[in-house]
Amino acid sequence: MDQPSLRSLPPPRILTATDLARALDVSVSTARRWLRTGQLPGVRLGRRWYASREAVVDRIESLSRTRRAEVQP
Repeated sequence: MDQPSLRSLPPPRILTATDLARALDVSVSTARRWLRTGQLPGVRLGRRWYASREAVVDRIESLSRTRRAEVQP
């Protein structure tokens, strides 16, 4: 039986601060600060931050809609 390749697997539903930093093209310290201050939704377990991929996408889309509404006359 063939094993799935990494490329065929779905993306993770839970992201670390490092995953977020890579995805958003920011430093890990910036991603952690955004998680710590609530700018991005997440939870700290021990010394590590985790975030739901769906919650982060929802938050980014919400911020984007807000910014567009502020710019439009």
